[in-house]
Amino acid sequence: MDFLQQDIISATSAGKEKQQASAAVRDNGQTPADFSSIYSKDLLPAAGGEEMTRGFLQELVHILLTYISKSSQRSSKVLDFHHPHQLREGLDGFSLELPDQPENLEQILVDCRDTLKYGVRHPRFFNQLSSGLDVIGVAGEWLTSTANTNMFTYEVSPVFILMEEFLLKKMQSIVGWSADVGDGIFCP
Repeated sequence: MDFLQQDIISATSAGKEKQQASAAVRDNGQTPADFSSIYSKDLLPAAGGEEMTRGFLQELVHILLTYISKSSQRSSKVLDFHHPHQLREGLDGFSLELPDQPENLEQILVDCRDTLKYGVRHPRFFNQLSSGLDVIGVAGEWLTSTANTNMFTYEVSPVFILMEEFLLKKMQSIVGWSADVGDGIFCP
């Protein structure tokens, strides 16, 4: 049983008090676990890194789900606009400085929140390059990022190679080309 399955089982059997306490801590903008002395080297594939990896990813998913929930509300601001000099100078602890040493996981979570905080966030924001959030697209992005594979051979990425072939044939048929006329390749 992998560590995510164990987490699902333990989460369903855990008491409501622990879940409520964790939610209360999260609602205050804090994280239930202390990631201030934990670094990326402590996560998988580090030996014994399953628990830390699970906790870190759960906090990241919580940040993303909170963002998705708040940004889908009609009353939410489309943009919390700040001039470039304001962000460069360090607004509310926000920093773009590149430290010489690795950041701890707590700072990475703060940076994730800040990145989402200062961007356009509204489901009905559409312009020539941006659109509202597509939750199915998010699932696809998580899948491809987790797989972290290249599509240069079938052995490395069999499902994605076959998906590309099927999608190209479908696109060719929509255009009206026969299977022997068209060809193509996807690129990121």
